[in-house]
Amino acid sequence: MGLFKAAGSAVSGTLSDQWKEMYYTDSLDNNLLMIKGSIRLGKGSQNKSKNNVITDGSLICVADGQNAIIVENGKIIGLYTEPGEHVYHSDLSQGVFSESGGVSSAVKDTWNRFTFGGDIPTNDQRIYYINTKIIPDNDFWTDKCHARMTDERIGIAIDVRISISGNFSYRIVEPITFYKNHAGNKANDYFESEMNTYIKTMINTYLYSSMAQIIGEGTRTSYVLEHIPQISEAIKAGVNVNLTANSGIEIENIALDGFTIYDEDMKRIADLQRDSLFLLKY
Repeated sequence: MGLFKAAGSAVSGTLSDQWKEMYYTDSLDNNLLMIKGSIRLGKGSQNKSKNNVITDGSLICVADGQNAIIVENGKIIGLYTEPGEHVYHSDLSQGVFSESGGVSSAVKDTWNRFTFGGDIPTNDQRIYYINTKIIPDNDFWTDKCHARMTDERIGIAIDVRISISGNFSYRIVEPITFYKNHAGNKANDYFESEMNTYIKTMINTYLYSSMAQIIGEGTRTSYVLEHIPQISEAIKAGVNVNLTANSGIEIENIALDGFTIYDEDMKRIADLQRDSLFLLKY
């Protein structure tokens, strides 16, 4: 009796897969870059959507500012970029209701389910929603930047330590690249804090090189602020070359809002200027 009961359960599971469900996610906050889709069962639906199997004919709802990807057994098999309702069709698991009304097309699928207790052993299907809106107001700060300050009037040049702060905004422009290289090992959610650490490291790297490129051999302390727009654009351009290709993300804007030379270095500059002026005077 147990054998027939298991077989009956397996056939019932195949039949229940013919019901249509709707996959969706609520509005994605700025701190959330990816979330696993939720399922809403239609009235009278018998599908419990166990083991991450997406029913053929299910609706996949995509809102503005989102993309949806379908992952099967760890591999991306679908991408929805347009807002609206999309009907999912799969060629991997045939439906039980054929055009002739028979059920023979589902025999192999039913056998697989039966041998694994009524579950499909080969297909693990998940829907993930990717946030494609601009993610704003991400702060960064570094105190490890160095620059050469000069005063050509009195012929001095000194290397100083600088602390720099600012903020940046970004968006995901290549969801597949983002998923493959960053979010693919996440079972459910991927938060902006995880990505921000990576982006901040890249910003700091290009900050140093941009400072060296634009300031060059040195500049006067009072002129540094004039270079900030150039430095910001150079950082953005440098970061985006690698970030877009490797992470599917593009920096929208970088703003440097703090630029401070260490007090002891400022004192050294002031002392040198005072001593030099004293020597020139006498």
